[in-house]
Amino acid sequence: KGIPDPLTGFIINVKTLGQIIKKVITEKLDHSNLNLDVDFIPRDMQPTTENLVVLIWKELETHLEGCKLHCVELKETENIFASYYGEE
Repeated sequence: KGIPDPLTGFIINVKTLGQIIKKVITEKLDHSNLNLDVDFIPRDMQPTTENLVVLIWKELETHLEGCKLHCVELKETENIFASYYGEE
């Protein structure tokens, strides 16, 4: 797990990762009511940037094969963002 492909040097193709992020995260979050419309956000949880970054990590990692996430960063603005590096 996490061993680069000897031909490309990549652990995961960036285009493939982008497609996964678009399908699993962006299409669900974009223009959605985060309190009601997103299946991976619990109804009793406030969709803060800090909570969302953890939920995005958990949702993404279930769709990745042969590699592991290093960091998920969610930016609201240039100065408001949250980073999550998983649980050890």
